[in-house]
Amino acid sequence: MADVTINQGVTIAEGCMIGAKALVVEDTEPHGMYLNMASPGGAVRARRYKDLPVGKVDAHVGRVPAPVQLSVVN
Repeated sequence: MADVTINQGVTIAEGCMIGAKALVVEDTEPHGMYLNMASPGGAVRARRYKDLPVGKVDAHVGRVPAPVQLSVVN
């Protein structure tokens, strides 16, 4: 289970990949990859992969599980 939270009114663009346990609070860009990042205040929200600090991304490489099929639950 991905356990992703998407705020009401947020649009997920075509081809987006959302990381497990992500909190998506704003619209995404097409074909973007969004992962969680903890803010200084302790809140966690999804940030676009290309905007993440290189060291933090490198720390997760090799720990990414195989893709899973997600379904929309209404």
